[in-house]
Amino acid sequence: MTAMLLDALLPTRCPLCGHPGPVPCRACRKTVPPVRWVGAPSGVTTLTAVLAYEGPTRTLLAALKYRGATAVVQWLAVIMAEAVGAVAPLPVWITWAPTSRVRRTVRGFDQAELLAREVGVHLQLPVEASLNRQGSQHQTGRSRSQRLHPGHMFQPVPHLPHHGPVLVVDDVCTTGATISAAAWALRSAGVSVVHALVAARTP
Repeated sequence: MTAMLLDALLPTRCPLCGHPGPVPCRACRKTVPPVRWVGAPSGVTTLTAVLAYEGPTRTLLAALKYRGATAVVQWLAVIMAEAVGAVAPLPVWITWAPTSRVRRTVRGFDQAELLAREVGVHLQLPVEASLNRQGSQHQTGRSRSQRLHPGHMFQPVPHLPHHGPVLVVDDVCTTGATISAAAWALRSAGVSVVHALVAARTP
């Protein structure tokens, strides 16, 4: 049984205030800071982010990644999908920047994949696994200089399902190194337009 299905069956609590009900609750949604500035990293045509990665946003995403609060994905996917409307040319398919195999095994899910698939439902676009992560190294806990030099973090799958404009989804963009590495991997396989969509961007 998937984490998303368990969340649908079990009562949920807001990770910010602990109140039973929607995740996050309506009152706490007003406290989550919107992003103020977004710059596209190397290889990325446009970068769209909806929240500033600070305060309540950090708490929400930590609850998702480290406490299995996957119910938050549904709310994030709605506001992420709404933010995509201004990008051009419009994406024709969606993929995600996969987490390390170790992280996925420990958590039981890949938060970027959950977000991508939910965003795909709202945008009515196909969602395809298109990138393989090289090694088990992850970004959490690494210094800024280490994050900025990720090496060959991703490789495209042998036969990409599409080559039209793509939307790459991830949960957080800090230095932009992960999204940039994903974009260049897709470009190396023939994709010329790579949009990126993240739940949160570091101020």
